[in-house]
Amino acid sequence: MNKFAIFGGIVLGVLGVILLFFIMTNLPTIMRIGGGSSYVYMSLSNGKTIKIIETARTEQERAKGLSGRDKIKPSEGMWFGFDQPGYYPFWMKDMKFDIDIIFLDQNYIVTDIFQNVPAPLSSTEGLPTYQSTRPAQYVLEVLAGVSTGVVVGDKVTSHSQV
Repeated sequence: MNKFAIFGGIVLGVLGVILLFFIMTNLPTIMRIGGGSSYVYMSLSNGKTIKIIETARTEQERAKGLSGRDKIKPSEGMWFGFDQPGYYPFWMKDMKFDIDIIFLDQNYIVTDIFQNVPAPLSSTEGLPTYQSTRPAQYVLEVLAGVSTGVVVGDKVTSHSQV
């Protein structure tokens, strides 16, 4: 073997280990695996299961959230993950439909819920923010009414399904 082949193999191996580490440490925030054939689902304590259709990983993605969509299905949601627990404000800028906002701690325990948060009448004026009263590391946004029956202290579980 020549030096370039050995070096290339080492580089690919290191990149593979880094990718595997990223996937294993961020599995709940990964929306699609395997080219879109597998999804992450979140099961709520009220018996409803939510398919994560989008995951916000960057600040720009978090600011946009579900805005611009006409609607989502009652069985769909958007997942927001943060590096550490904290107090993260959410707003409804450019939203076209009402939602429930579920805040979760690092163990997927519900820390706060805002139900039936209304879509704003104006896109920029007087937009309120919604923030957990306790530190949260994750947020799940679902169609308004989906979280009925879920209460603070409930555990949300995640699983994959093909």
